[in-house]
Amino acid sequence: MNALKFSKILIVNDDKKERQFIKNKLKQNGIGVFYHEAKNGEEAIKKYVAYKPHLIIMDILMDHMDGITAAGIIMKHDPNARIILITEKENGDIQQMAMKKSGAIGFVLKSANTAELLKTISIELTAQTSERQEKRMKRIASLN
Repeated sequence: MNALKFSKILIVNDDKKERQFIKNKLKQNGIGVFYHEAKNGEEAIKKYVAYKPHLIIMDILMDHMDGITAAGIIMKHDPNARIILITEKENGDIQQMAMKKSGAIGFVLKSANTAELLKTISIELTAQTSERQEKRMKRIASLN
């Protein structure tokens, strides 16, 4: 199965234009087949539980509930969730704190070029598929 092509992706950002931009770039590059959108952290949690996406791309700064808080709640619900945080602010200390507090697996600046965002997404989706295949092979081996 092609992990990039057949993935479910949740895009979380309070700016509809940014959500649409990310979604369009994913479609143009053959990444994902089902796209869900949320405008804040509260909505992201509900949509994660409802749709179980393979990957979440979440802005940090949003109204009602920020991305760090939402990511932390999602990770408590499902420690295997894959979350990439995005933000405008370039600050290594804040990035490290955000990833540690939220459990996110990746971090991309909004100012990064599209290729960097797509590369990060591709790496995470491919890694997730590899991990599932490894677990499946271990289960099969244990049956013998």
